[in-house]
Amino acid sequence: MSLVTKMIIIFDADGTLTPLRGSATGPFSFELLPGVAEKCAEMRAAGHILAIASNQSRRRPRSDVVQQLRWTQRQIGAATIRWAASKRCKPAPAMLLEICKQFNAHPADELFVGDWETDRQAAEAAGCSFAWANEFFKEGKQCPRK
Repeated sequence: MSLVTKMIIIFDADGTLTPLRGSATGPFSFELLPGVAEKCAEMRAAGHILAIASNQSRRRPRSDVVQQLRWTQRQIGAATIRWAASKRCKPAPAMLLEICKQFNAHPADELFVGDWETDRQAAEAAGCSFAWANEFFKEGKQCPRK
């Protein structure tokens, strides 16, 4: 699939779009990592659908999780978000498959961008492509495919 073909690009949040928190209960960062806003704007301009799928701690109040993820969603123009605790956490593919179903798409039309091995494993389990965040956000990097 080439860059001109429309796809769903799903991002992990912490460490991919926003700075990684020091712990599962550490404070959320209300800032994007360098290059994220520009790359996401480029992907939206190309017609791709953006989404966020993030593991979040059960020890954190739901209102905190929603506030941080909604803020991130607005910053990058993501169409939808999913967050999980326990059995829906990555590497389980549930969140990725839910997003696929929401847009009536096939997993082969999804690219998951993350920074942890569990992100890669979730993409593999869902049957979608995967890109490491540090590679995806390098200037000029295009959507990688399997």
